[in-house]
Amino acid sequence: MMKTIIAVLVVVLLSVNLTLHISKTEATSIHIHSITFEDDQGNVLQSDLFASGADLSQYNLPVVPIKDGYTFVGWSYDVSMGMPDANIIILPQYIQTEYSITNEF
Repeated sequence: MMKTIIAVLVVVLLSVNLTLHISKTEATSIHIHSITFEDDQGNVLQSDLFASGADLSQYNLPVVPIKDGYTFVGWSYDVSMGMPDANIIILPQYIQTEYSITNEF
C-alpha cells in the first residue's frame, strides 16, 4: 500500500514539473494598450483597453460629436486595422461646410 502511494506521488510530482516546464517555454507576453476617442476639444468620448493586435472589426465606435459649420468625414484612425502596439488617441475629422448664397434681384 505504501509503495502505491509513493508511486502515485512520484507520478504527480513529475507531471507538475513537466507542466511547469512546458508553461515557461510556451509563455507569451501580452501588451495591453488604451484606445481613446476624444472630441476636438480634448474631451474623452470613449476609452477602452485591448491587447496589441486585437481584432477591432466589431468595436462599437462612439457617437460622432456635432460641430456647427462642419461635416464629420471620419475618425483619425481606422479601427478595422486592429489594435496597434501602442496607446492611441483617435480624433474626429471634419471638413468645413461652405454655403454659397446667391442674391438674385
